[in-house]
Amino acid sequence: ETAFAQMEAIAKLDVLSIRKMQFVESGNDLIGTDTVVFSNGGATEVKLRNAIFKVSLKSPAGIVPMGEAALAELLFPAAVEGQAAELTTEMDVIVGPKNDETIQRLIALFNVIGDPATPFTMMLDGTAEVGIRTEKGWIYQKGLAVELEFQPSIQREVLFK
Repeated sequence: ETAFAQMEAIAKLDVLSIRKMQFVESGNDLIGTDTVVFSNGGATEVKLRNAIFKVSLKSPAGIVPMGEAALAELLFPAAVEGQAAELTTEMDVIVGPKNDETIQRLIALFNVIGDPATPFTMMLDGTAEVGIRTEKGWIYQKGLAVELEFQPSIQREVLFK
């Protein structure tokens, strides 16, 4: 019953939008800092701990790997009176070393994101401890393999000040 409840709770999660995507150098690596807005349409709080996800964007042209994100903890509040609750968080994605291959992947990512006519799906594929709130605390399942796909909206225009 617990595993079914966790699967049902995860099915209520969604990525509403990617508000910001910024790429910076850190040592010899390129890191993408993304501001992501998640929602939980379920009546139960959900927690992801010790999550490691491979992040990719899928478009009609194919799948472009973005990199890997490690998230210590994400707490998704429960929906209130049928209204999905939102969670805005920053997610650091290690894109890779500063080399030609990584730059080519970034160009492919920008081509997917920057084309308003191209629909895309954000894919999170990895493992996490998934917890659901109960009356007496939390119930966790460790090492749960998670493959999530979302169709987020994204601001596709650059605003100049």
